[in-house]
Amino acid sequence: MTYRNLNRIIILLILIGFIASSELVIKEITSGGACPVIGEIPACYLATIYFLFIFTTHIVGKKNILFFIFSSLGLALSLFASVGNILGMVFCPVTLLNIPLCFIAFIVFVLIVVLKFQQLKKNKPY
Repeated sequence: MTYRNLNRIIILLILIGFIASSELVIKEITSGGACPVIGEIPACYLATIYFLFIFTTHIVGKKNILFFIFSSLGLALSLFASVGNILGMVFCPVTLLNIPLCFIAFIVFVLIVVLKFQQLKKNKPY
């Protein structure tokens, strides 16, 4: 896979994550209870912020360490929520297919990190 294709896939995954978490933020604000809570903060707020920072650092492209810090935070958050959901300690909203969104967020964060590592192994096109 080329550098540009990896770049497009990474951007697409980030945008999907951002849009999905933003929708949960809207539901949380309007009706409450849409997101698991970490301390006092709904997890969807944190996920949205992480996706925003991941997108920004990816587009700027100079601070990969920040990209991986925010990706790791998102990965840890989604792992925490997924394990909590499995143990019945945390409620994650589900898709129409009854798949918890925290599972999907975990997969998206993993894919973003793996693809970014692959992209960094490639030479930049310029």
